[in-house]
Amino acid sequence: MTGSVFNLLSIKMGGRELSLPALIVLVCLIVGTVALYWGRQVAQYSRVETRNRATNMTPLFAARVAVFAQAMALTGALMMGWQVAILVYQLGLTGARATWSPLVDTLCALAGGLILLVCGILVENWCKIPPNDDEPGGGLTEAAPQPGPLGRTSDKT
Repeated sequence: MTGSVFNLLSIKMGGRELSLPALIVLVCLIVGTVALYWGRQVAQYSRVETRNRATNMTPLFAARVAVFAQAMALTGALMMGWQVAILVYQLGLTGARATWSPLVDTLCALAGGLILLVCGILVENWCKIPPNDDEPGGGLTEAAPQPGPLGRTSDKT
């Protein structure tokens, strides 16, 4: 909705359409490949058997990869939503235009957003800590009570 409103305002004021260029697919492929590589390193680091294969991985870097993956998935979803709004606008103009290049650019940007979304979700899932099967409950244990005013739930008199 917002994408189509901003696009319409830009066109009405004499500007260009707010679609991303087709080169964005290449950028999204590069970013997705880097994220998949680091996500695979985090997945290897999270298992004790394969930890020695993840040479330069630390817990802090693994957390950064997880945050990057989440940001990448959200960016891909936002980019796809924006480009779908532009695509609807482009499809309405196909009969009046002599060229297909704006529609192709929009479809390429939509594909780039899909690449970011899928790679981000995959890497997010790879960054999850597997449960410890040796403990009862699959690694989930009782949490220690929290000190302070928020930790007290029943001792208020």
